[in-house]
Amino acid sequence: MLYDEENEKKELMIVEEQEKLHLRKKTLICGSIILACLFIMGISLCLSYQYKKNRLAIQQPNLMAEQKDKKVDQKQIESYTGKHKQIQKHDVAQIKSKFVPKQNPNAQEQITNIYYSPEKV
Repeated sequence: MLYDEENEKKELMIVEEQEKLHLRKKTLICGSIILACLFIMGISLCLSYQYKKNRLAIQQPNLMAEQKDKKVDQKQIESYTGKHKQIQKHDVAQIKSKFVPKQNPNAQEQITNIYYSPEKV
């Protein structure tokens, strides 16, 4: 009887050790898969960055040409000689005089008078 109990304990210990080894193998495999995925993602990010950088370098002359075309279009708009009149150029001082509010020293009194007056406003 005593011999059987010792054998069972040894078998249980062996099984537990095998399970631990199996668990370690699983964790190593999962860890290596995760590291491989991270490595692949890093490489893909680097490649996409290089691709974007190269594409912008190729498109840069095209963008500059488009901007020049826009400037030409704006000049054509400014020199329009059709039936309609050209919009006058605005004077900054004139615009400020119409739209910028002037300082009013009695503003606080006027505001309180609006909110505390007995008549409807």
